[in-house]
Amino acid sequence: MNSIKYELLSRIAYVMMGQSPPSSSCSENGNGFPFIQGNAEFGARHPNPRLKCSLPTRIAEAGDLLLSVRAPVGEINQAVTRTVIGRGLSAIRVDEQSRAFMWHALKWAAPQLNRVAQGSTFVAVNRQDVERLELPWSDVFTCSRIATMLNTIDALITHTEAVIAKLKQIRAGLLHDLLTRGLDENGELRDPVAHPEQFKDSSLGRIPKEWDICGILDIAPTDRQPILTGPFGAQLSQRDFVRDGIPVLRISNVQSGYIDWSGVQYVSTTKAIELKRFSINSGDLLFARQGATTGRNALADKRADGVLINYHIIRVAVDRNLCEPIFLHALFNNEQAQRQINRDKGRGTREGINTVQISSLRFALPPVKEQQRAVAVLANHDANEIQEVVALAKLHQLKSGLITDLLTGRVRVPESIDLAETNG
Repeated sequence: MNSIKYELLSRIAYVMMGQSPPSSSCSENGNGFPFIQGNAEFGARHPNPRLKCSLPTRIAEAGDLLLSVRAPVGEINQAVTRTVIGRGLSAIRVDEQSRAFMWHALKWAAPQLNRVAQGSTFVAVNRQDVERLELPWSDVFTCSRIATMLNTIDALITHTEAVIAKLKQIRAGLLHDLLTRGLDENGELRDPVAHPEQFKDSSLGRIPKEWDICGILDIAPTDRQPILTGPFGAQLSQRDFVRDGIPVLRISNVQSGYIDWSGVQYVSTTKAIELKRFSINSGDLLFARQGATTGRNALADKRADGVLINYHIIRVAVDRNLCEPIFLHALFNNEQAQRQINRDKGRGTREGINTVQISSLRFALPPVKEQQRAVAVLANHDANEIQEVVALAKLHQLKSGLITDLLTGRVRVPESIDLAETNG
């Protein structure tokens, strides 16, 4: 077992509660120290102060940990330089060699404060609450080894998050090129500057010669209604829902790019047969049609076969011999299509879009074989992104288990840890 014991924060650190300076001494362009009132300006690790204060009251030193003492209680940051702190924060100060461990120990123990805060009328904690917080603690050598181990995982998490962000940025640029320039028969992006003869003018601007301007009805299936909303309230009401049966998707289930299956409601098989015309298939495109989420859309996967939608969702079906559903989904999420949706959604008495507006949307569509080439390129890119996302999830899981084991003394600090497999 590690030599971990629990100590009151007041015994291992100096606690300074923040105090608001005179408002007249704070400005964005004035002189003085950086000033933050609470955790609104917290970053991933360090704060981003917007104001400066010329008459400071309480000053946190560089390296101090900043603890939020007002809702949300328990958030943590670390001061980069001397910083004036307001009433929403406290500064936790320890010697330099203990800071790294204190960061992890405080983040692990801080949820206790949130539970204390919930018992008060105003969600906040006072100096006494902070000083009574119990933290895992040990000798300098053990604390240093634990901090090094957890810092290593944090560095890998930060690196992987940066890789994912970069891949998303690359995908956005790639998607724009695929939807405006397209891929020729050799799988190469067309160049409108070097080969202007490969492009033509259209109502949507310059597009490749092989492409056509069309709408949903131009690529509609022959065996299904191409666009429809879910059943009206009289056809599907709250009394129709049961504990288990056929899922019904609501507007909250349609997220940006995916279906969230949590909180799905159900109807009986008998009711589902009655409402069969409102069922969906994999490859259908689902649109949120009302409120702030108007235009948000997702592509139905195999789990969606036979599932129903409610009135707040628009279902779009296409002939797969004319259009790849994945390509259509990409089309409806590019800047041009979103502009059309945003233009139309405010035309009624309440924010939203309807089936007529969806059917009026125009887009540039390549031949199916070119769509398939583009989808393959996106799939290859997405596979790389998914690999990084999986690696990130493993790192978070590893840290969650390891920090509990190390900070409770359940296991000894290992001499080293092999993260190669986890980091892919």
